[in-house]
Amino acid sequence: MPERDGWIYEGILPRDGEAYVCSAYMVAVFKAAGLFGDLEVHATEFTPRDLYELNFFDKHFRSSNKDCQRYDPGQPYCQIMGKYKMEFPRYGAVSPYENMNEVCPMISPLYERQHNC
Repeated sequence: MPERDGWIYEGILPRDGEAYVCSAYMVAVFKAAGLFGDLEVHATEFTPRDLYELNFFDKHFRSSNKDCQRYDPGQPYCQIMGKYKMEFPRYGAVSPYENMNEVCPMISPLYERQHNC
């Protein structure tokens, strides 16, 4: 069953409103900003992968930040620290669609999608 935006879960008090993990929070911000238009989507169904795959990002962006140019040349995003280099396959490749990410479960522990999803 897909999780719906706005669901409130009971738990440890105090509660201060709806709870989102970081990727779902950013999708909720995009949704509030109108990036999804009239599409019915629920931010709580988005994983970090689903977020970075959205075609909302400028894939031709090149930062003028000297650290970005030094540590991450040629990338449309900037990683200036960390022991491991982050890679984002299919970055900016998916156009949003109605009820996005509601029918393709991801299976732990690797969180891989089923075939044809």
